[in-house]
Amino acid sequence: MSPSCRSRPLHLSHVHIPGRIPYTTSVALQSAILAQYFAYRKAITQSPLTTTTSGPGKGVLEPKIALPTLLTFSTPPTYTVGRRHLESNPLSPSQIRYLTRNNTAASFHASSRGGLLTYHGPGQLTAYPLVDLRAHGLGARQYVRLLEDVIIDTCKRLGVPNVGVSCTDPGVWMVDPGSEAGDEVSPKRRKVCALGVQVTRGVSSHGIGLNVFDENIVTSYEKERYAFDDDYYEGLQASGGLGTVDDATKGYLSWGFGRIVGCGLEGKATTWLSRERERARQQEQGSGEAEEVRANLSGKGWDMARVASVLAECLREALSNRGKADVEAVDVVSLHPLRKGRRPF
Repeated sequence: MSPSCRSRPLHLSHVHIPGRIPYTTSVALQSAILAQYFAYRKAITQSPLTTTTSGPGKGVLEPKIALPTLLTFSTPPTYTVGRRHLESNPLSPSQIRYLTRNNTAASFHASSRGGLLTYHGPGQLTAYPLVDLRAHGLGARQYVRLLEDVIIDTCKRLGVPNVGVSCTDPGVWMVDPGSEAGDEVSPKRRKVCALGVQVTRGVSSHGIGLNVFDENIVTSYEKERYAFDDDYYEGLQASGGLGTVDDATKGYLSWGFGRIVGCGLEGKATTWLSRERERARQQEQGSGEAEEVRANLSGKGWDMARVASVLAECLREALSNRGKADVEAVDVVSLHPLRKGRRPF
């Protein structure tokens, strides 16, 4: 290679969408990015070394692989289930009506990802990493383990250190302080992040549902749609969701996860980062004023864009630290905030 010809740093392209988007929109956007991904990979396979010949990047070699991309967003209340699981364990029309309240409160979708029934909604950060696993020397199981490590690092950087993985159940869980490596997670099983991945032609899609805070249900119209009435609590007892609901907030995550056995894991609760950070604060400082506790639980001090940025940086580091000479290192995170009317590329 000539001295004037240098390699372009490999970027992680981070596309963050503020607010909420429908689940169907997120899947369509992911599919569009995947199509571009495969087209680019085909092009660079045919001509693996391309040099920029003009402009500020003159003499720079384009990357030999398609850039890894991270798509982050939140959705309105939505239930999804892996399509393969749904084929072998179909939900009845009455079960779907219960989940969606006759399509008035939530939507329901079969997903191409792996995994069982789960919930997405306000207060959760959904993340789709699109990564060429072969280029990074990763098999599917190694990639899932890498994502678990990424989530653990993200939680720790956001002030929730007591997280880990289970020997038997997927995802990331709260771990009792003092438990040793390899121990099962806390007897009060609390899952903070779900994983559901698809790999197509060596490229990952779908991925992460990280519960951040129990966003308040504010308007009277929304409170009617997402009511916590006596019938709701009877449903909670039937589903085993009482440990998930936070009576201090009764927000969207409480409502959505409280109505299901998340990921088919009987006897285990779902939690979120704000809840666990407040739990740790109370253990150190005492419970404090009720309004302050409620504010902390329902999102005070939590910015979803910042959480997404921390996650992106942890993913970049994990991909860079593969420790093999023949895999690509990811040097930079490029953020592309996506707003209405703007394309991601």
